[in-house]
This record gives sequence, structure tokens and C-alpha cells, in this order.
Amino acid sequence: AKAQLATARRSKPRPKPTAQVLPTRRSARQRGGPAQGKSGQDMTDAEFAAALAREQEPEPEPLYFDDSSVRHYACEGAGGGAPSSTRRPSAGAALAGYAESPITLADACLKKVYSMHNSGDLLAVGGDKGYAAVYGLGRAPPEAGEATPSLITFRAHKGWLSEIQFLACGQAADQKLVLTSANDGVLSMWDVFKSVEGGGGRGGASVAQSVFQHAGLHSGGIFSMHEQGLRVLTGGKDAVVCLSDIAPAGGVRPAHAYDGAHAGVVKCVRWLPAEAVSGSTDTFASAGNDGQIYVGDARAGRRGLRAAVEGAHPYAINFVEWHPESEHLLLSAGFSAEVLLHDLRKPGEPLFRFQGHTQTRGPCKKIYRPVFSDGGRTIITKGTAGRLGQSTSLRRKWKERHGKGEFSNKKARGGKQRKKYERADMKAFNRKK
Repeated sequence: AKAQLATARRSKPRPKPTAQVLPTRRSARQRGGPAQGKSGQDMTDAEFAAALAREQEPEPEPLYFDDSSVRHYACEGAGGGAPSSTRRPSAGAALAGYAESPITLADACLKKVYSMHNSGDLLAVGGDKGYAAVYGLGRAPPEAGEATPSLITFRAHKGWLSEIQFLACGQAADQKLVLTSANDGVLSMWDVFKSVEGGGGRGGASVAQSVFQHAGLHSGGIFSMHEQGLRVLTGGKDAVVCLSDIAPAGGVRPAHAYDGAHAGVVKCVRWLPAEAVSGSTDTFASAGNDGQIYVGDARAGRRGLRAAVEGAHPYAINFVEWHPESEHLLLSAGFSAEVLLHDLRKPGEPLFRFQGHTQTRGPCKKIYRPVFSDGGRTIITKGTAGRLGQSTSLRRKWKERHGKGEFSNKKARGGKQRKKYERADMKAFNRKK
């Protein structure tokens, strides 16, 4: 009996795993789609399951773009007019100083702002995590004392946004085109007059309509970008300066890649303003981590980029800026404690050295971006913590050095030897202010 019981236990059948149940196969004609060279009976189980899954995937719903809040703001006007502090003085008015604007612009997505550009009453900003926003400078805040929200905020790139700029020409009346570049190596164009609600998978309450996205200009991130006359310059982490043409219908056509000049990251590229030469210009400047300033000619092809000021700064150069009325004057700033004004005809020594915006003796830990103002007669830059900033008058510096006369493009071309501006005199100048 024990032997029979053991035999019975050994012969007890074990449960078999259930096989995967697949739907009944049908021919390609019956399924309403191609079978990619195989009929339903000739497909393996894995191929048939994959084909069926593709058929069952719902088609993505198309995005319907409508007029954005930016378009409504532009059509309705500035909503009663911008505050008096944001109105620009007339062309012939003398600059008396600067006042803090009562407008506070804030957005929860933009923790850090790296680039700004305005077009009339519209201000485009871009920064951390690839977010871009457009503000209306004449828009009143929701409540007194509160910050004015943006008209539109969206995630334009996967990496931090390096530059943002309104397109000045080449757009229809019902368009407002914005160029953006970022650390993800992509150059993009957006129409902020059109948007789609819900974010479209890019973050934000609404997203601007994409015109194009081009990712083939650089092998790394794009650190700087500047457009003029439908030609765009980009400087990248791959030590390359690229010149591209923007097609009127959208898209980018690369023209030249200057890859034999800079020895490090290209941090700034800038076209010479057309107003400085009374017409169109093919001249541009670039600078970066190698401390060199290069000046290029777009007509000369790939060999058109040559060193203009060697060893301009002891550390990396972060920004260069052309004088708005002179093709020979170029402003530069880096991690050193000086802002330099160069005369490209005499690159051996800076024309002026500006100090006082930072109190450090060695390299700066922050990035400062000086700009020309008042038609090129003054320079303004941000200061260190606790300082609102600093404005330096070129006219006053010229009088202090020469005792008479006015600083102008004509005077800057004189052949007299210019001595170095002493630090003690610059400190006295700062105290007078």
C-alpha cells in the first residue's frame, strides 16, 4: 500500500503554464493595412503581436494654434500706456541719469535669466532649464505691489537658454518671430503671436508655435547667437563660429564654419551695427575662453576670421559689444576686473580701461555685460552685490584726459599717443559720481 501511494504521488500531473493567448490572425487585406511582405499566417507570434499593437495605437491629435496673449497685447496696445520710467527720451535729449523702474517682472519657471531682448513694448527673456517668456512692458500688474506676469512662458529647449532675440525683418504682419539658442546645441525660431493651450508637452500653460529647429550647426552647446539682416552668427562650446542664412519661409542654411580660429569655447558673437557704417555690414566680432578677440568678414569665406586683439584679457572674455556709431571701437568684458574699450586700428593697448564695477583684485566670479547707452556716449554695466550698477561717461573721461574737446568718432581717430588711464584717477572719478 505504501509503494502504491508513493507511485501515485509521483505520477500526479503537474500544472502546465498557460500559453500566451494571441488574437486570431487575419490577412493583411482583412486587417486593412500592409503586412510588410508577410501574410498573417506567415508571421511569427512576436511579429503578429507587434503589428497588432501598431494598429491599435491612437493617432496623435493635431495641435491647433490660435492667437496668443502676445498678439492680443500688441493689438490692444499697452493698456493705458507704460509707466513714465519706461518711456525712452527723445533722440536729442541729454541723458541726466537712470532711475529704478517700478515694474517688477516675475515668472515661476524662470529662476535665472541669461538673455533679454526688447522690441517696442515687448521684452523676451530666456534662461534656466530652457524656458523662454515674453512680457508686456506696459502691462499693469494684477494688484498693486505685485509682479507683472508674462504674456507667454514655455520651454523652448532641453538645455539652458543662452540667447533670445526678436527678428527685425523678414516676417509677415501677423507674425512676431523670436530666435533662441541653447546648451542643447539647437537653434530655434518661434512665432509668439501663435500659441497652443495645454503646453503641447513642453511645459507652461501655452507654447508658442515652432517655425523651425536646427540641431546641426555645432557638435556641442551654443553659447552665443546674434542675428542681423536674416543672417545669424552662433558660437559654440566646440570652439567654432558658424554663419548661417535664415530662409524667409523658415529654416536655416549653413554658410560658413570658422573652426580654425578660437582655441576654446566661443562665448560671444556680434555683428557690427548697420548704423555704424550707414548701410549693410559684413563685419562681425567673436571672443571666448582663449582671451582673444577676432574680427571677421562674411565675404571672405572660411578664412575671413582673423585675430584683432591678441591677449585682450588675462582670463576668459564673456562679452564683446560694438560702438553704435563707430566701426573701430569695440567693448569687451571678461572675468578680469576691467572693462576695456579697444580701437581696432591700434590693438596694442586699450583706448580706455574702466574699473570700479567690481571690488575684486583677481578674477571675477560673476559675469558682467556692459552695454553702450545714450547713443554710445556712455557705458553702463551691472555692479557687485550692494551696488545698483555703474555708468561711465566717455565724454567726461575724454575731457579729464585732454582738458578740452568732446569725445566723438572723429576725435577717437586722432593720431595722438594716448596714455594709460591711472587707477587713482578712476577712483576719483567714481567718488565724484
